[in-house]
Amino acid sequence: MAKLSKRFLETTLKKYGAKRISEKAKIELSKNIEEQIKLISELAVRNARHFGRITLSKEDIQFALKSLKNKIFITLFIIAFVWNK
Repeated sequence: MAKLSKRFLETTLKKYGAKRISEKAKIELSKNIEEQIKLISELAVRNARHFGRITLSKEDIQFALKSLKNKIFITLFIIAFVWNK
């Protein structure tokens, strides 16, 4: 699986207040975000197939996000909490 750009992660984290970010932190965050994308994709694809489509729609992604909303919220809350220590 392709890794998210460390530069992207660093820029984003600094945008939200991080002063410095270790390489291990970037790798860990990248893994977590990619896992979230995997879960969203799997649900969106399942939803599209359920309706006999092969093209993912905006609604498929919205359905997947809504289905995973609580899990994503908890993950992001934990990340924010760790970064604010």
